[in-house]
Amino acid sequence: MGPSKEESESSTSPAAVPEAVWANARGDEKPGSAVLGDNAVDDTGSPAGNAKDGDNVEGDKTADTEKSEAPTQQYMTGLPFVLTFGSLILATLLSALNASMISTAIPSITNAFHSIQDVGWYSSSYLISNCAMLPLTGKIFAIFPLRYTFIVFVFILEVGNLISGVAVSSPMLIVGRSITGIGGSGILTGATAIITTIRPLEKRPMLIGTLMAGVALGQVGGPLLGGALAQVTWRWVFYINLPIGGIVILLFLFIVRLPAPTEKPKLLQVPTQNTDDQDDRADNNAAGSGSGIPAQVSRRQHLGTMYKQVARIDFPGFVCFAAACALFLIGLEWGGTKYAWGSGVVIGLLVAGAVLFGVFAAWSQYLGDRALLPFRLLRYGYVNVFCGITALAQSASVFVLMSYLPIWFQGVKGATPVVSGVMLLPTIVAQLLAAFLCGFLVQRTGYYMPELLSGNSMVLIASGLFTTFSPSTGAGSWIGFQILGGAGRGFVNQLLVTVIQANVPPSDIPLGVSYVLFCQYFGGAVAICAARTVLTSTIGAALAKYAPSVDAATVINTGVTDLRHVIPASDINGVVLAYNKALVNVYYLQIAFSATALVCSSFLGWRDIRKPTPVQTEKSDVENAKTETPEKTETTEKTEKTDESK
Repeated sequence: MGPSKEESESSTSPAAVPEAVWANARGDEKPGSAVLGDNAVDDTGSPAGNAKDGDNVEGDKTADTEKSEAPTQQYMTGLPFVLTFGSLILATLLSALNASMISTAIPSITNAFHSIQDVGWYSSSYLISNCAMLPLTGKIFAIFPLRYTFIVFVFILEVGNLISGVAVSSPMLIVGRSITGIGGSGILTGATAIITTIRPLEKRPMLIGTLMAGVALGQVGGPLLGGALAQVTWRWVFYINLPIGGIVILLFLFIVRLPAPTEKPKLLQVPTQNTDDQDDRADNNAAGSGSGIPAQVSRRQHLGTMYKQVARIDFPGFVCFAAACALFLIGLEWGGTKYAWGSGVVIGLLVAGAVLFGVFAAWSQYLGDRALLPFRLLRYGYVNVFCGITALAQSASVFVLMSYLPIWFQGVKGATPVVSGVMLLPTIVAQLLAAFLCGFLVQRTGYYMPELLSGNSMVLIASGLFTTFSPSTGAGSWIGFQILGGAGRGFVNQLLVTVIQANVPPSDIPLGVSYVLFCQYFGGAVAICAARTVLTSTIGAALAKYAPSVDAATVINTGVTDLRHVIPASDINGVVLAYNKALVNVYYLQIAFSATALVCSSFLGWRDIRKPTPVQTEKSDVENAKTETPEKTETTEKTEKTDESK
């Protein structure tokens, strides 16, 4: 039996028109899909509209069957998808440029502010604030509408760039960099969360691969662009980001509209009440029109729930976590530079950071699902544990290479900062092409494990080959090694986000992504400090062997581009050999990180991402068992009351 007359009329009610118009505009309305009207079913399976007199049980059952067979999520296609995804690429490129462009501008900044003692803070202030904020961004994107939240993070990043660009002192620049890190912490988390609303899981690897290719382009091309801009003025390193961010904000404000999610995040699980109030119906319709709020939840109800959930955010855990990150990373930053590693200041910072990490873990266990980083992310399976370790180790390997390969080009091969950026092009091109190829393969086969293992293997082999570098290494070698390592990283980078998305429920995807991104950034921050320690602690012994008349402190405090101007010509060959030896020791550190990533990635599970995740299947079975009986009982009671009134 088909749907009742009342149901047919309600499907074309005025309240359903705006959503239908937008569905047609974004081109994702498929045959058989239905626009939810007054009689739509909410996430728990209960009717969201009002039962009308004369509704029969058989008609309700037929309507429920049709709704269960309809697609549970409408996805974007056509021009709306192109504009939305293009905006995400611009935003992620902007975030990556902010993290990398400053490296080649630091010499000009120190000359302007006479602040050689603050050199480390120009980069670390961004990383510290970014790492501290990442777990909180997952909660924020789970509570607030995706579109507006994403705009806010881009705006914060732009404010940080503006402050940095107009800075009149070194402390002001450091504050600007910290604000930029806060804004940058939500860009990639938000972008991956938005992708979950515009494409199904099996089609996301290609999109995430494209995003990660943009990140790689920003990370590797940033120093090249920064060096070129710094030749005009270092302030343009920050000003150049303002128009890019402005375009993203304008697109999201006036053009981009996201499909309403079919499943509310765990933080927004609220009961839906039936009402005849026309204002509530208008609020319901407005809430579902691209705002990221399910159409069955009134705007007033959503705002009230949002206020309650903001009050439930784990702010004590955030303060503890942020303090732990700051203390630990500052200790690593100061160790071996401002203070000796054995000094009380460095030891105190590292110990205090480690203790606070322990306190945060205990506090999170106590709070359960309300915690900033809930332990349920790890209880979904050992896959998520190894995913975090793989992300940390693989990112550490990348940061070591991309930070110290330009130093080898400049210090050993004598290249200028701009030329050294050009010499990194093999890495950029290989990583971009591999990212697209990886996304295509995973989308076609549904399996991510072959690409993960092959990618990490290529990175490990390339890491070993980098240790063969010498001053006489030819272009064929350093180009070939970069192509191998870049292709491996292109395979691995985006897949870690895909792995976490495939192994948590949709409502936990923002938290899962922020967990992976934190591991990546934290691993990078630790790796940079560890690599610097290896370089400074081994170059003295190398100088004693190859250039005994040269003071190690002179070489360490002299920029790599000025070595040939400061060191006497008779000693320059020995200094170059010593520098090469110390950098090779740094590349051994990269081997350790790459090997760890390869071993841990082998535990990430062989599964087809085109099929529902075990977590999602189990969750759906439990919810169906809970809702089937109450639905039938409620419908039967309504029918009995109707019969009595007749």
